[in-house]
Amino acid sequence: MISLQDILEVENDSALLDVRCPQTGLLLWPLVRQEVIQWVISEQVYKTASLINLSPQVQSRTKAVSALLKAAWHNLTFNAKTSPILLMATGAGLITKNGQLFNRLSDYFALQHHENTLVIEDLFNWNWPENRANNKVMYHTPTQVKMSIYSNLKVTHKHVSLAKQLLDIFTTNLKLKLGIALPEHIYQLVQRRLSKKIAILPVRKQFYQALLAKLQPTLLIKEEACYGHSAVINHTAREMGIYVAEYQHGAINAGHDAYNHGARLITDSDYQSLLPNALLSYGEWWHQYINLPVEKTAIGNPHRSERLAATSAGQVHKNEILVLGDGIETGMYLELAVFLSKNLPAFKVVFRPHPLERQKLNEILSSTSLDKLSIDSRLDIYDSFRNAHVVINEVSTGLFEAVGLVDRVLIWDTPKSNFYFPHHPFESFTDKEDLLAKILQPDQGLIAAGQAENIWASGWQDNYHNFARKHLRNV
Repeated sequence: MISLQDILEVENDSALLDVRCPQTGLLLWPLVRQEVIQWVISEQVYKTASLINLSPQVQSRTKAVSALLKAAWHNLTFNAKTSPILLMATGAGLITKNGQLFNRLSDYFALQHHENTLVIEDLFNWNWPENRANNKVMYHTPTQVKMSIYSNLKVTHKHVSLAKQLLDIFTTNLKLKLGIALPEHIYQLVQRRLSKKIAILPVRKQFYQALLAKLQPTLLIKEEACYGHSAVINHTAREMGIYVAEYQHGAINAGHDAYNHGARLITDSDYQSLLPNALLSYGEWWHQYINLPVEKTAIGNPHRSERLAATSAGQVHKNEILVLGDGIETGMYLELAVFLSKNLPAFKVVFRPHPLERQKLNEILSSTSLDKLSIDSRLDIYDSFRNAHVVINEVSTGLFEAVGLVDRVLIWDTPKSNFYFPHHPFESFTDKEDLLAKILQPDQGLIAAGQAENIWASGWQDNYHNFARKHLRNV
């Protein structure tokens, strides 16, 4: 079976370091590597759906325009002051907490040093976050939309040519090293997208230079800072003497392309300047799956820690089988969950959609016979764990979050799970019949709570405070 290391040999080529933006001098490969590498992973590992959507569509233009206008107005009227800590987040972690929207991924850090922290957040799925728990938030999306529109006007033959030069290196290596051909329609689509990114690159850098000069942070903490789309702000911040860190937001594994790059690339100083300085991880266990030259600091998972502290002793009888969607192969997981609901009358089988598939779920459910299956509408996965006896998935972070909270965890033994987690602490199953048999055996999938510390470091407040104090004054 193919591994990510096999795929990374395609980018293990110094020729990729020669293709640069003529105005900024920045390397262009990070702008496209995620798309093309994930296309290869999708083709080789996923069964029923594509890992990456190269032609995303807005579900509701009215909703998008409304949210965009609200975000633009909010930014216009927000009194942005200098901030020692700038925290950039997606809105994917928003949950309801005490009647307000709270970002479970970023707000714990932001509120730990609230007076010294400003958050810049994306609008996730074009949802406007009414009644936000954190009042020191601006929104990134209006700028992102402006850049997207401007890129269509800015692109020239020069940018198209650079995109072609870069993609030709990749496609040649892909064919020679893996025997895989990139289809022409995918090549053309990626080339158009990359040309626009190259065209807007100088403008993006100028925007981030102005933003950082205005806010004057000493520390930039960014979700997905190791991803290629963060390369421009990483480089700009580091160039201005700002320390850049990413906080872990989900599972990191052997097949995660954002945290594993070609050996030739990560030894290059210019390439390293496009990465963050540090990664704030959930725990030491995750470090084994990262080959990037970044400082790795185990901080912990604030949301998990809080929910564990709030969990009362003497739980009620747990009778739910919780099947976690993966955001990609929704139909396959629904089929598994429906099978269990028909064959486990003593349990309540619940399908929990991934945040990425909640929008399309109604469309999928309209063509699926649910039988006795329940759909989980709770935003916070820890609410879903409350009555869960067994948790099931292939590669979800939820498998690890369930450790110490759920009686049993079972991981689906598939090419996908082997690709991402060749080593894991869970009992596996091969197909739906094997899963059914193992659920009916009460000793299958039991997890010792003592395994949690290496995966989830304790004392996140002290860990984060020590990290912040190291890089800031008067914090």
